[in-house]
Amino acid sequence: MISQTHFPLCAVLLTFFYVCTFVVYFSSTPPICAGYLIEIPGQTNIFGLANTLSSVLFSIRAMLGVMNISGDELSFKIEASGYGNVIPKMIQPRHTSKCFGPAIHVDAIYIFLGCCPETHPFVVPRTEDSFQLLHNIFSEYFQIGLSNVQQIPPGTLGLHYRGTDRMNVGDAVFLSPTEFLVLLNDFLSHNWFQTIYVASDTNEFVELIYRTLPEKRLLSLNQIRATAGSAVGLHFQVSDNGTNSMADAAMADLLALSRCSCIFKTASTFSAFAKVLNPNLELVTVTAAGLRVPFPENVLSNEYEGHSARAKLILNRTLQRPSTYDTEGTQVKDSICRSRSLLSDCPF
Repeated sequence: MISQTHFPLCAVLLTFFYVCTFVVYFSSTPPICAGYLIEIPGQTNIFGLANTLSSVLFSIRAMLGVMNISGDELSFKIEASGYGNVIPKMIQPRHTSKCFGPAIHVDAIYIFLGCCPETHPFVVPRTEDSFQLLHNIFSEYFQIGLSNVQQIPPGTLGLHYRGTDRMNVGDAVFLSPTEFLVLLNDFLSHNWFQTIYVASDTNEFVELIYRTLPEKRLLSLNQIRATAGSAVGLHFQVSDNGTNSMADAAMADLLALSRCSCIFKTASTFSAFAKVLNPNLELVTVTAAGLRVPFPENVLSNEYEGHSARAKLILNRTLQRPSTYDTEGTQVKDSICRSRSLLSDCPF
């Protein structure tokens, strides 16, 4: 039995215990707030790695620009078809969400396709300045956790030849590996590069470059590639069963390209996204693509003009934008917007 003289002391000690418990719990528990989960499910994502990452950056810009939130309220679950989980498994967020509560899901693909009016403040303009804009967002929010990235010497020329799904009528203009080689030799006759990094989704192209440019220092990754002429993108052909081997290989190629001083390329969002990682990178493109997505593929990069008559003849065909591309892209965009009943509205 507690005496009256000891009761006040017990009360003080008990009160002190509850205060300490309260302070410890609420100092270690995230604040109760809704939070925002930027999510792209792999089973519904038709995009490859670069367009998926662009979608995420668009969403962050939209949310920070339109809503009064901080980066600590954002979390990510980003998957791409054929690549598995991209964020946070391969690319890690720099900020950890401090919210404790139900997440509000954000449709990143919807934002990326530009279903909102072009005048909306978060729509990324189709200009060179947008590369720096999205570079700043990427650097602020993410870090890439790859250790086996190819070392790229200063002054390296990057080559990117996309020989599968970007070589089909209606998607981009066809250019054979031998035609690309004609344009490359024309380019190298007026621009000297000793080291060349070769990136492609087809073995035929890589083998051609190694066979015909033995005098150059050639670099490339040993990875899975497709046979030329396939109508399906490599990331749709190969499944890594969640191991992220495809994503790691693609990201390693992307990082290596971003560390070059110039990329001589066919139309592809993949190599265009390298300029998001390195805004100082020069892009020289030899095939035209349409306007299906807002950024970065349709930013008018430096289109190669050529010097020899043969090169100019090829470029006269390959730099003509496909006549059906814009119409098809608009139909895809409108269909997705209507499916969300938000054709004339923005998600925020």
